[in-house]
Amino acid sequence: MMESFLINEVLETLDSYGVGMAYRKLLSGYKELDNPSAQIYLFLSSLAALNGYKEEALEWLKVSIEDKGYWYKSGTLYDKDLDTIRDDSRFKKLLDLSETRYKSAFTNGEIECSWEIKTHDNIALVLHGNQQNNEVSNKYWKDVCFKNTQLEFLQSPDIDSFDLCWWMYEKDYTELILSLLNDISWFNYKTKTLCGFSSGCNVILQLIEKSTTICDRIILVAPWIPILDSKPNILVNNVIKSSIEVYIICGEKDPNKERIMSLEKILKEKNAKAKVKYIEGLYHSYPNNLGVLIDDM
Repeated sequence: MMESFLINEVLETLDSYGVGMAYRKLLSGYKELDNPSAQIYLFLSSLAALNGYKEEALEWLKVSIEDKGYWYKSGTLYDKDLDTIRDDSRFKKLLDLSETRYKSAFTNGEIECSWEIKTHDNIALVLHGNQQNNEVSNKYWKDVCFKNTQLEFLQSPDIDSFDLCWWMYEKDYTELILSLLNDISWFNYKTKTLCGFSSGCNVILQLIEKSTTICDRIILVAPWIPILDSKPNILVNNVIKSSIEVYIICGEKDPNKERIMSLEKILKEKNAKAKVKYIEGLYHSYPNNLGVLIDDM
């Protein structure tokens, strides 16, 4: 089972049945994961703490930080879900250990791209979401069939937690990514597609805002796009000016759905080449049939 599928199921259970059932759902499901990430252990600890299971909550953090060697972005463990264990000396010890590891890793981050050589006429580049990396992206996109297209992955230089990255909302990645795209011969490909999940979609729109020739098509999955709040018309005008095709996949229960519907409305009003698909029952997550959905669109 993919982590995002499990998280989506747990969130649905949480919404419908409360923290008790959600915790039991996660306890059962995490055992099916090949290598649970630091985020899964944090989710387990948080749900245990919300249920009043103090010892279990501390044990999950111990497994994550002491046993697995994981760590979390500064501030993550201050979430209110962990308030019931915050004053425990064991929690403070784990917090200090996590913070120390984060500060050490934070200074060593750099952007990473899977590209090595040109192998096809067309290219698709995937930008991950927060608390993800290129490896996570590959699991979801590797089976998507792009005709005569080279599939590559781009990873943020900013560290989120152990082995995972994030795209900072307040940071402009345009120059950094444009420089990298020149290095990989991006503009020599016939058709260029930018694909993103969650916050990766916001970075894609950031690129389109600054460079109208950046791509021919964008595929946005579960978009988290706060950039739309301040610059919707500029973005859409650039999409139309460059004849960029827009494909969006969003869960019916995604908390960002309102933004997507707003974008969809503007795109339709300006006759942009755009298709939007809402997935029933899906929260902020990948659908389990991504390749099929993209083919249909």
